[in-house]
Amino acid sequence: MEAGYQLGGWLRALAAKGVRQLCLMGAPWSPRAALPSAVFSCSSLRRLFLGSVQCNWDLIPDHACFPELREIQICNAVMKSQDLSLVLAVCPALETVEILASRNKIPTVRMSSHTIRNTLLWKSVAKEVNVLDTPCLSRVVLWQDLLLPHSRYNSKVTISRATKMRIFGYLDTGINTLVINETTVKVNTNISFKTLIPSVKVLGLCVHFGVRKEALMSISFLRCFPEVETLHITSKTDKASEAEQFSFWGKVAPVECVTSHLKKLVFHGMPWCPGNLEFLKFIVEGAYLLEKVLIVLPKGTYTSMHSVITKLKLAPLTSASWASHICKMEVVQSSQGTLSYQRASDRSVDDPLDYSLWDLYPHTFQGDDKVLLSNARDED
Repeated sequence: MEAGYQLGGWLRALAAKGVRQLCLMGAPWSPRAALPSAVFSCSSLRRLFLGSVQCNWDLIPDHACFPELREIQICNAVMKSQDLSLVLAVCPALETVEILASRNKIPTVRMSSHTIRNTLLWKSVAKEVNVLDTPCLSRVVLWQDLLLPHSRYNSKVTISRATKMRIFGYLDTGINTLVINETTVKVNTNISFKTLIPSVKVLGLCVHFGVRKEALMSISFLRCFPEVETLHITSKTDKASEAEQFSFWGKVAPVECVTSHLKKLVFHGMPWCPGNLEFLKFIVEGAYLLEKVLIVLPKGTYTSMHSVITKLKLAPLTSASWASHICKMEVVQSSQGTLSYQRASDRSVDDPLDYSLWDLYPHTFQGDDKVLLSNARDED
C-alpha cells in the first residue's frame, strides 16, 4: 500500500514537470501490479511503455486524456477485447500501438482510428484482428512465436477502409482467415475490387508449401494485393509432405502483383521440399519486373556453393524460363532467424519484415557465404 502511494506521488510530480516519456515496469515473475490511476494525470506524455502491469482500462477516470500521446507499448500483459478501444478513446493523437508478448490469447484487437499509422503485434496472438476505418495506417506487422502454446490458434484478420496501408505481414496461410471489406478470402475466391488493397507494397506470408491448401491459399492472398513490389516468404515444412507433388502450379492463372509489380522476393529459412521449388519457379517464370530473389538460410547450414546447389536442388531454376532478363538470385546465410522486436518496431527502416537481413550485409556477403546464380537468359 505504501509503495503504491509513493508511486502515485512520483507520477503526480512527473506530471507537474510535464513528463514526455514514461516507462512503468512491474516484476514479470510476480503478480502484475495494477496500473496506478495517477498515471492519467500525466497529460503531457508522448510515449508510454507499460510492462507486466495489470491495465484495467475499463476503470479509466472519466476525465482521463492523453492529448499528446503518440506511442504506446503494452508488454507482457493480459488484455481484454475492449482494452484497445478504451485506449484509443483517450488518446486522440495516437500514432503507434505495439502489443508485445501478450500473456494471453486476446479475444479481439480492434484498430479503428483516424490517427494511427503503425500497429505491431509481436509474439502476441489474437482471435480476431480488426483493422477498420484507419485512413492513416501505413504499417501492420504481425509476428507470432510458433513455439508458444497458444500461437497456433486460428485467427481472423479483417481489413476495411485502410487505404494507405503500405506494409502488411506476416499472414499465415495455415491459421489466418483474411476478410477484406466483409468478403472472406478463400482458395479460388473470385477477386473483385472489394477485395483488393492496392496500397500494399511490402507483403509477408508464412506458408507451408508442403500442404496443398496452404499453397493455394497463398495465391489467393497474393491476388488481394495487386501492387506488391517486395514479397517475404517464411516457409514451413515437415518430412511427411516432402514427397507430395504440386503439378497445379503450372496451371495457376497469372497473378497481377507477380506479373506486373514484383521486384524482390525474399525466401526466409527455406528448407528443401518440392513445393518450395515449384513456388520459386512460378515466381521467376511469371515476374517480368523481378530484380532479385534472395534465399536466406540459417548461418552455418551449408559450407560451400556446391552444397547449397546440391542440397536445395536449385539447378532447375537456372534452366527455367525466367520472365525477367535482369533478375539475379542470391543464396546467403544469416544468424537472424526470427523477427526481432527492434526490427519490427523500427520505423526508420523501409522494410521491417526483412528480419533475416538485420545482420546480413556486413557479415555474410562474401566468399562461400554467397551464391550468385545469374538468370540463364542473360547469356543468350
